[in-house]
Amino acid sequence: MFLQQCRENAEDIFQLWHAQEIKQLYERRGNFWIMDSAAYYFDNVLRFTGSDFVPSEEDCIMTEDFMPTEEDCIMSRIRTTGISETAFDEAPIHFRVVDVAGQRGTSSHLLRIEKNNLNVFLGERKKWINFFDDVKGLIFVVNLAGYNSVMWEDRGKNQMDDSLELFREISNLPNFQKIPMYLFFNKKDIFEEQLKKQPLQKTYPEYTGNNMSDALDFLTAQFHAQMRNEKKELRVAPMAARVKRYVAASS
Repeated sequence: MFLQQCRENAEDIFQLWHAQEIKQLYERRGNFWIMDSAAYYFDNVLRFTGSDFVPSEEDCIMTEDFMPTEEDCIMSRIRTTGISETAFDEAPIHFRVVDVAGQRGTSSHLLRIEKNNLNVFLGERKKWINFFDDVKGLIFVVNLAGYNSVMWEDRGKNQMDDSLELFREISNLPNFQKIPMYLFFNKKDIFEEQLKKQPLQKTYPEYTGNNMSDALDFLTAQFHAQMRNEKKELRVAPMAARVKRYVAASS
């Protein structure tokens, strides 16, 4: 009964998703918050509830009859709270990744090397600053698609504007003036698709480019302008974590 209801609900969701009114509303998603992966899951909802899909008691999709694809997993998102830690080895370095949670717009990745240990702290605002006494590098990750999105916490705030403000705050902290800084522009694939329908000029009227390369150059300049030390190098890497070729090209 439960499985049958899931499939019926999936069909309803699929039909609703393809309704003209919903598509028109989705094109205006820059005016409200919605997950970047929403379209992916709505497009694949029938596959998730197909004949090979047998949910467990915990409604988990990983069963003997159904195995999610790599992209299914990458596109998933779990809202985190508190502090979580992940450790892994990439010889000769031991990585310890500590996520200080926080959903505010952008994540900052701070690197501290202690002998053969590389600690990476992810977090929001200045919460994590007390974790550091020997930072060796800073990675700032930006959602490129954020130029056309508002924030979950503040529906009146553009995600890219918030990222710029946070970057200005972090990049000019005294702790980080002598360390290398890296700017990762993530979700390049989504950004490329959105530019076809939502020009960057709608968010930044001063932008005069006409292709993705121009748009990336413009955003790079916007972030670099937030740094008080104009001579400091900012290393930029556009990428799409869900697309292997982009990850390989950025590594």
